[in-house]
Amino acid sequence: MWLPVFCCCSKQDAEPLERALESDDEDAEGVGSNPVVITPDTDCFGSAYAVCDAESYFDYYFWNVTNAEQWFLGLAPPALQEIGPYAFLVQEVRFNPTYSTAYNEVDFSFYNFQTFVPEQSCAGCTLNDTFVGINRAYQQLLQGAKGYEIALLMPSVPLVLQTVIGGFVGGLEQSGVPAAYAPTYAAQQWAQCNVFPTLQGPELCAWAQNVQHIPAVYANAALPMPGAATVLGALMGNASLNPSPSAADPAAVNACLLVAFGDTATVAATLYLQPQVVQLLQGYLFWLAENFVAPQFSSILGTPLGPISGGMLANRSIYQWLYGWVDPVLASSLGADNPVAQVALQFAWQGQGAPEARFGVPTTQLSPSMSPLIGSRRVKTGKARDTIPSEILLANGQPVVTTFPDTLPPLGNITVAGADNGLTFGLAVVGTSSQLVFDGTLGRPVNTTETGISQDVKGVKAEQWTLAMDAISPCNLSDWHSAASSRCAFPDNIQGAWNQTQIYACPSILTLARFNRADPALAASTGNNMSANNASHGWTYAMEMTTGYSISGAKTFQLSHEVKPTDIFYKNLWMSPESPKSMWFPSFWVRSRYEPSDHDARSLANILRIRSLIITFLTYVAPGLSGALLLPAAWFLVLCPAAKERRATMEMLCKSRARRLRLKIRHAYKPGPRFGVPRLQPNGKLPPLPQTVPSPAEIAVKMLQNPLEALSASSAQVEKVPMVKAAFGALGQLSGT
Repeated sequence: MWLPVFCCCSKQDAEPLERALESDDEDAEGVGSNPVVITPDTDCFGSAYAVCDAESYFDYYFWNVTNAEQWFLGLAPPALQEIGPYAFLVQEVRFNPTYSTAYNEVDFSFYNFQTFVPEQSCAGCTLNDTFVGINRAYQQLLQGAKGYEIALLMPSVPLVLQTVIGGFVGGLEQSGVPAAYAPTYAAQQWAQCNVFPTLQGPELCAWAQNVQHIPAVYANAALPMPGAATVLGALMGNASLNPSPSAADPAAVNACLLVAFGDTATVAATLYLQPQVVQLLQGYLFWLAENFVAPQFSSILGTPLGPISGGMLANRSIYQWLYGWVDPVLASSLGADNPVAQVALQFAWQGQGAPEARFGVPTTQLSPSMSPLIGSRRVKTGKARDTIPSEILLANGQPVVTTFPDTLPPLGNITVAGADNGLTFGLAVVGTSSQLVFDGTLGRPVNTTETGISQDVKGVKAEQWTLAMDAISPCNLSDWHSAASSRCAFPDNIQGAWNQTQIYACPSILTLARFNRADPALAASTGNNMSANNASHGWTYAMEMTTGYSISGAKTFQLSHEVKPTDIFYKNLWMSPESPKSMWFPSFWVRSRYEPSDHDARSLANILRIRSLIITFLTYVAPGLSGALLLPAAWFLVLCPAAKERRATMEMLCKSRARRLRLKIRHAYKPGPRFGVPRLQPNGKLPPLPQTVPSPAEIAVKMLQNPLEALSASSAQVEKVPMVKAAFGALGQLSGT
């Protein structure tokens, strides 16, 4: 699995995205200016090798079983103790990005690594701490064996038969039987118990006579010769004449599994035996497995909860749980150097089934601070219209189901903000509306809703959002018309749990933290159960509502495996009467969280602070300054003596009949510092008039005698008259006389 990725699908602010994706041209020119589209200028998508360093962490919490012995014996339900957190800084190395010709897609390789951060972990916690937890390797073995431990033991039964028949052959040869006849007599002793004077113990016939719970028909059943030699040869394989205790013939293993677990009638027809004889053989093979193979298998498992033990529970250090150990059972069958024998929690790393490249050295020689698995992805850049940036097309060479059906309309602003996996919802986010968020761990979009809780993230105020209730509801493919149903592109029919069985190769589910689908007693032992408030389980993100950025987020997922009593080693497991067949047993839970770096938080805080100052200025300061400037403006324009004088002059102008002259004089006038009063000389007197311009009295006399002639004859001079008040004063005097 790759790192959980957040991206968002906001119904608001769809137009900017549509405009950003309008261009489908074949080059990348102009794409780099669009913050939505992935380009070579985008963080971690440009250079040949980039470490995506962001404020992203994994906090691991483990469930420690404190009463394993009592649980194994059926005396008490398992008592679970939560330990943690163990905090790790998560980083991803990306390299070799390759863009398509149209820059619509980009391929890149990557690997993840995590670094332990003691200061953010629980007090005194180290990677050497140990706890007892569910062993996923053993669960995988049981899954491969259809849930039966006997199926794990049956492949070793041919070795037991080889040992038994080999002992018979050696005894016969010592008693003088020729080597060529010894195998035939050994098979006869095994089937009919009539060669040696006494029973040796592990013969088929001896078992049939001495096992009391087998029906009488089995005791009367006999495997006649030479059919006995044929059946025995099939069960032993090619080593029947030369027994080898080291390995069983694969053909013999298949024969044992066919007889032990096959349909009675089918096996009888295949081996040309009577059905009651097949039943006899089936019981015998099970008896050999339980009495001769199981003790050896137990020695491989080791001392229960020992430092190198296997089995249903394992006692390992935090370091081993996270980075892996060699499982003794897997190593015995596959070899200690086989990567499959390496057991780890594998939450942040890819599963074994995915195609992968390695560094060319054994995993034990690699630095434990990074995963040795290299993955590859092909994602959409978002350049093409109606495409989703970072939507995965290929993961490790395998096609990924399209998250959003083609029939759905565009969902709006969808983007991933850099390497920190933050959400970008765009401007003017409406808090009362839901937001559609793509959850990379679940591989589907989920609806989110505001909780009404405010958070302070490094000095930036944000509102908290969490999963809507319909996001954890069962979904199917019946409704393609609503955006919420698009999360059902990966359908689940379990409410509050997501099936991860194919990833972990054993029955596995993901749930929110501190929740599992087990009986009430087991759920109570974890401390919490499912509640209506998803935020209480830790799935939240905080959105700064002005910019629409999610500046922090946390997702919690708990991994649980299905546990049930087994047929041999764990027959007496305590099970609740409410769920006697199986329970979902929690293994661990992880909180993946991110937050802005100190630098980014300061930058965003400064932007918001400047915005706040602008709003404050426009709302409070500007009106106050306007009021303060209004009083002196009113004084100079209305109340002062100069203003009163101007009003009186304008009233005289309005009463004059020489409107054309009045307008000419007004436009020719050069204003002084007192709004229309000529500038005075230092001696306090008005400046003298130019000689070419008539005096005010002359102008007034001419205007009274013949206004039109005076106006046309001296229009050029009138435009230069600077003493409007004096002329009209003279005109008033003449009129009075």
